[in-house]
Amino acid sequence: MTVRIDSITRSIEGESVVTVKRLKELTLTLGSAFEVTQASFNGHALGIGRKQLNQPHVWQVPFDFSQQHRLEIHWRGQLAPLDTALDHQQTLDRPIAVSSEAGTFLPDASGWYPRIVGELARYKVKLELPSGQRGLVPGRLIEENESEQGYRAMFEFPFPAEGIDLMAGPYVIETLTHQSIKHQPIQLRTYFHPQIKNLSHDYLQAVKRYLEMYESWIGGYPYTEFSVVSSPTPTGFGMPTLTYLGMNRPGIFGDKMI
Repeated sequence: MTVRIDSITRSIEGESVVTVKRLKELTLTLGSAFEVTQASFNGHALGIGRKQLNQPHVWQVPFDFSQQHRLEIHWRGQLAPLDTALDHQQTLDRPIAVSSEAGTFLPDASGWYPRIVGELARYKVKLELPSGQRGLVPGRLIEENESEQGYRAMFEFPFPAEGIDLMAGPYVIETLTHQSIKHQPIQLRTYFHPQIKNLSHDYLQAVKRYLEMYESWIGGYPYTEFSVVSSPTPTGFGMPTLTYLGMNRPGIFGDKMI
């Protein structure tokens, strides 16, 4: 999947290729807030999956055990404005894809990308963001670069996952390499807003200590990286390979580590 986000205009464009080989009928959906500009199934044109604008897009993938199916969906839309006045519970209760220059959060539950209903999937996501913005999804960072044209990064999650959450913002990224109990390198990162970037060192050291503690209790950490990502809203979410924390939430960020 390739995703392009402009945090100033709050626009999103994406192209997704989904391949499946299953012994039952499957359902593919995309949220009602988005417009489908192109859709195909095994190289043949496919309808947009809805009859009315306020409905989600829904496609049925037929049963055929002898063939690998390929669906390609191109979509675009307008993201909702970020509301920094929400409290933590209100953020949890509103699974809406939001964006601003202060931060972008696309929760899986918002239906921001085409996904197979009720199934686990492996994925690879390429992000394209304006210059000054950086972002990530859960998974392994394969490559990234930044130029006057903007920021580009590619992530891969090679394990069956329930869904994909996307975060972006004007982040300053700091890194630390940790050797796991299995003597494998784990890349630790902080994606912090500029106003709290001075906390990166302490958070990286804290993550390192916790990994060492939990690995001594339950065994090796299963992923290649772990990131702490700051949010402009009072969130507190955990996903594979990262945690997303509200930078103004009491008890989370401060002058000292707690």
